[in-house]
Amino acid sequence: MKIMTDKNILITVIFGVIFSTLTLWFTTSNNRHSKKSTIKNILQYYSKTHQKVDPKVVKQVVDLSYRLTPEVFPNGPFTPKDIITIAMIETDFNPYIVGKYGEIGIWQILDPEGNAFSMEGNCKAALDTLKEKYDLRGNYKMAIIGYNGVSVNNKGKMYLGYWNRFAKARELVERMDQ
Repeated sequence: MKIMTDKNILITVIFGVIFSTLTLWFTTSNNRHSKKSTIKNILQYYSKTHQKVDPKVVKQVVDLSYRLTPEVFPNGPFTPKDIITIAMIETDFNPYIVGKYGEIGIWQILDPEGNAFSMEGNCKAALDTLKEKYDLRGNYKMAIIGYNGVSVNNKGKMYLGYWNRFAKARELVERMDQ
């Protein structure tokens, strides 16, 4: 059995820190390129559909999605593009829409405490909701369906309308970056 000395422990810690820093640097630099192209492509898509969308809002949604998603889902299954897709289908990037049940913000969050009024608070609440649904159901697809408050109807069949909208929009977001 090998006993680690203080020197060995220090060297191990230093290499761990260097490895973590390099990993973070490579991940962040790849995300920067992807974020820029995602913003550009979303704006091009909306200009072709003649829908008005505020470029500042799109940039903020993309930036928040890329910054906050890895904090909540460091190992997946959700990616920043999933969070961007939810914003796209919930509100078409319009932060002023209020849902029929009082949902607010880009990600249409029910927030009686008022924590989701800021864009960042709304994104964090959306990620927390998605995590809660994923932890409850243990399944990517069911978490997406549950995000919209959809569960199982009285016949035991899943309502797939929200999933179908999400899947089509997610495919569109993916194609935008190719």
